[in-house]
Amino acid sequence: MAFRDNLRLYKNLQQTTHRKKVIKEGPKPRPEELNDGEPVLRFSKGTLTEYVKYGSKIFEKVYDDGSLKSNDYKLLPDNFSTKPEYDSGWFDIDDEEYKTKTHNLGTKFLIPLIFLREKSTSRIWNLNNIGINQYGTTTGINLYMISDTQVEISTANTNIYAYDNTSLGTGVVYLTDADLRIFLWRINLTDKVHFTE
Repeated sequence: MAFRDNLRLYKNLQQTTHRKKVIKEGPKPRPEELNDGEPVLRFSKGTLTEYVKYGSKIFEKVYDDGSLKSNDYKLLPDNFSTKPEYDSGWFDIDDEEYKTKTHNLGTKFLIPLIFLREKSTSRIWNLNNIGINQYGTTTGINLYMISDTQVEISTANTNIYAYDNTSLGTGVVYLTDADLRIFLWRINLTDKVHFTE
């Protein structure tokens, strides 16, 4: 946007900062009801929201009265703990293999955290990118939610894992045998967060 438009917006914001803001009941305003840089407050269904138009976009800010402690807008439950709800413990896995683990958490919607431990060095890697990758050969790990009580972890045909360009060196290192450890937490599903299977 041109400098002149930015200057006009800045002046509008300065002028409206010291004005008393009027709160109206009603839905989100339409773009044509707003002036650039002039905030509008609307109260609807127990929520106070401020709307500001800039160009063709409308920005929103929701005010918290201290009651937004329900699970309506959270994926994690209020009693979420850093302690996993499921811990597989360390287990051995090779390339071209799959293993099934029973967690009994009652859902397929889980937050996984998978660690890999090298056999020869005991170095530990956080596998935050789960999937089949190409490093010249087929390398990777998949996590499949079999049911509400079990997950399956499977490895690629050639290697389990590969790393490169670390403080350990710039040459690619491939792992065909390692120990894995899976941590799982349940996701909090609410009527405002919709998942389908």
